[in-house]
Amino acid sequence: MIEVAQISDPRAAGAFARPRQRSIVLALIGQERSPSELSALTGSRLNLLHHHLGKLVALGLIHVAREQRRGGRAVKYYRATAKAFSIPAELMTAPIDGDLAGQLRERLEFSRMRTVQGVVYSWENGGPSIRLIHDPASRLSGSELWLELRLTAAEAATLTEQMSALLRPFYGRSVEAGERYIVHTAIAKADS
Repeated sequence: MIEVAQISDPRAAGAFARPRQRSIVLALIGQERSPSELSALTGSRLNLLHHHLGKLVALGLIHVAREQRRGGRAVKYYRATAKAFSIPAELMTAPIDGDLAGQLRERLEFSRMRTVQGVVYSWENGGPSIRLIHDPASRLSGSELWLELRLTAAEAATLTEQMSALLRPFYGRSVEAGERYIVHTAIAKADS
């Protein structure tokens, strides 16, 4: 197995921008899995999974590692073609996660609304006022934090490392480990 595959094909690089295809490739790094195992791990329907497996094989990102004979058709076991994949900056595209971003926005809003008993509309201090009445018995199952920080380049690098270190222990946990959460974290230099 190749240690690091250097991606030069824009179509192969694009597979890493698609959450489902990326998750399939990552699930196959260092181990063989059958389509049914991948289906359980990624939550993808088998027919859709077979479609993506065919594309990923054609792109050279995964291969059929072995076939296991059984009564009917043999079961194929897939494996990633490398332990890591390196994509040059000119081929990198933003993840196509509109569906994930939409799900995150929807779930944050749902979480917030579950903690609200109602809304009070009034006129206070010479102007209209809208105030949410929170239910003290409910617990927020999502959170969102937006900050503008003043950091040196070294502090920004440290913050980036710390955010990555914070999330790393939770990445790649199995389906059995708990409920599914969508996490988004970002840091970028703002225009001055």
